[in-house]
Amino acid sequence: MTYWVSGGEQPPEREVKQQQVQIIPDKQAYRPGNTAELLVMAPFYPAEAVVSWRRSGIVKTERLTIDGPTKILTVPIVDGMTPNLTVQVDLVGAAPRVNDQGLPDASLPRRPAYAVGSIDLPIPPTHRTLAVTAVPAAAKLAPGASTKIAIDVRDANGRPVADAEAAVIVVDEAILSLTGYQFPSPIDTFYNHRDGGGRDYYSRAYVTLARPDASALAQTTTRDGDGIAGGMPMPSPAMTATPEAPPPPPPPPGAPMEKEAKAEGNMNRPNPGPQAGQPAIAIRSNFNPLAAFSPTVKTDAAGKATVEVKLPDNLTRYRIVAIAVAGDRQYGKGESALTARLPLMVRPSPPRFLNFGDTFKLPVVVQNQTDVAMTVQVAVRTTNAALTEGGGRSVTVPANDRVELQFPAAAELAGTARFQIVGTNGRDSDAAELALPVWTPATTEAFATYGVIDAGTIRQPVALPGKVVTQFGGLEVTTASTNLQALTDAMLYLVTYPFDCAEQRASRILAIAALRDVLTAFKTKDLPSPAALEASVKADVEHLSQMQNTDGGYAYWDRNYPSEPYLTVYVTNALAHAKAKGFTVPQALLDRARPYLKDIEKHYPWYYGPDVRHAISAYALYTRKQLGDLDIAKGQQLLREAGGVDKVTMETDGWLLGLFAGDKTAQAERAAIVRHAMNKVSETAGAANFTTSYADGAYLLLASDHRVDAVMLE
Repeated sequence: MTYWVSGGEQPPEREVKQQQVQIIPDKQAYRPGNTAELLVMAPFYPAEAVVSWRRSGIVKTERLTIDGPTKILTVPIVDGMTPNLTVQVDLVGAAPRVNDQGLPDASLPRRPAYAVGSIDLPIPPTHRTLAVTAVPAAAKLAPGASTKIAIDVRDANGRPVADAEAAVIVVDEAILSLTGYQFPSPIDTFYNHRDGGGRDYYSRAYVTLARPDASALAQTTTRDGDGIAGGMPMPSPAMTATPEAPPPPPPPPGAPMEKEAKAEGNMNRPNPGPQAGQPAIAIRSNFNPLAAFSPTVKTDAAGKATVEVKLPDNLTRYRIVAIAVAGDRQYGKGESALTARLPLMVRPSPPRFLNFGDTFKLPVVVQNQTDVAMTVQVAVRTTNAALTEGGGRSVTVPANDRVELQFPAAAELAGTARFQIVGTNGRDSDAAELALPVWTPATTEAFATYGVIDAGTIRQPVALPGKVVTQFGGLEVTTASTNLQALTDAMLYLVTYPFDCAEQRASRILAIAALRDVLTAFKTKDLPSPAALEASVKADVEHLSQMQNTDGGYAYWDRNYPSEPYLTVYVTNALAHAKAKGFTVPQALLDRARPYLKDIEKHYPWYYGPDVRHAISAYALYTRKQLGDLDIAKGQQLLREAGGVDKVTMETDGWLLGLFAGDKTAQAERAAIVRHAMNKVSETAGAANFTTSYADGAYLLLASDHRVDAVMLE
């Protein structure tokens, strides 16, 4: 037993611990041409120091002697040190010894000591930063208007930069705001922080101090050249971590903000009211969020360039971004804004789509961007939509305010509904156009009846369903001697659906193989041509051939993943059915699957329960029979090991019944399975089905009660 007892004395420390050197710079940041003065504060002295300059590796080293508690280091800053330089100071020497109580004892010889300190000197690339301005000729324009953006590029000293290359972007501010995107500065990309890139090894960390006996130590202690107490063992060097350099300060602020150009035009004129003979109002239709993109704009000898921009019809604020480069060292970015606006604006806010028969209210916001109130006449006209309460309104909009109007409307026909909205106060006007898809949500309904015609004819009344959309569809009556022809829609769904995984493709192959003869014989409407069905099966078989693993099995989505036992049996069964129906199936696919199916039990994971194992084994035996590999003995052994036909699931009994069918040696098993199945059938007035359950293992077989019924019927 282990006991922990509080109290007592801590054992004295005998290790030589690394101490800290404090380094204080004379500035927060430096520029090329400066000389950095660093105040080094030593925890012990005298000491020998190694000063290393580091920037992705050691650039320079020098040795100093520390005679007092502080010393000044000078570091000339040159352009090649951009954007930072790490200076590290390593000290070795001797320090006062402490006794077992942890108190300094001057009577004891001095112990070995070492210390380290480092500092990161920021040298921001302000001398390589270009001052870029992109100023539009007019800060406020009408939609669709043209303007010029003046680009000016200057270096850190304010001199114009000739032949600089700028990428100019004018983009809708609202689009950028959706994601909060900001154009990064190229300075931050090209001049990111550089680490020191050095690794340091200190052997003194493994020096162990002897018991502080002054009389014994005095006889063996000597002084060497660097002040180390001698006579102590020195083990092999080992590496210790150096303190990390402090993070660099934030980058300096960018170029000064551009002055906003003075708005052109007077938007505060009094409202004269409606006037006759006004020209046609232009409808805004170009809503491209990207107004301009000029990837290569060259500056002239004065460092200037001009970009012409024609605004789209959006009423929005545009962000102007100019990112410039000069040579291989100078970069910069400038931003400004441009607003597209009208004295009077109408902005509809329609829904995304309409359904046939929908009624809704179309909101229209009328905005007055002048300093005086205005009376605005708003009109709406439509195609393929009806305005149920008229298409005209008159509204008074206060100065620098907005008012919402609503126009009740209804969709007429499936297709596209178009709306044109116009607003005018007699002098100023605005118009917008929009189009909405009108969908048809109506679906078809099918009803079936069946019976026996012994002689003559029968009369079948047909009642129309309620809530019929009279503009679409109709009534269609078909007759057939089998209800299998009603599976046409399910067949079409399988043929046209873009299945990808192995189970889905095998399901489509199985359905086509099972139903093609019946549906073709009844000349079912909309059934794909035999050539189309052949092409569908061919494509699925080709895809499955590329998914088969080397062990003959299949994974759900791609080869080289672990083969799934049930899936492998299922795919092989579908391929066997397709081959029996005359479809082209490479024999190599079936031959590679035979060994897997024959020894299917070797591929079961440990967590497969007995019901799942029995079902897959029975399914594999049935599939092997389809391939001409009959194994009655293994099926009989499976039933004996399980404990009889009532100890396995109904699906397992169904597969075994298919295995034993037509075989005289398995007559007793067939009779037992049929008797058990008839006792398990559940009948209602209109249907019958077999009940079964797999508990928690059903997902391993993609189990389904409907499939159990199908297996038993087969």
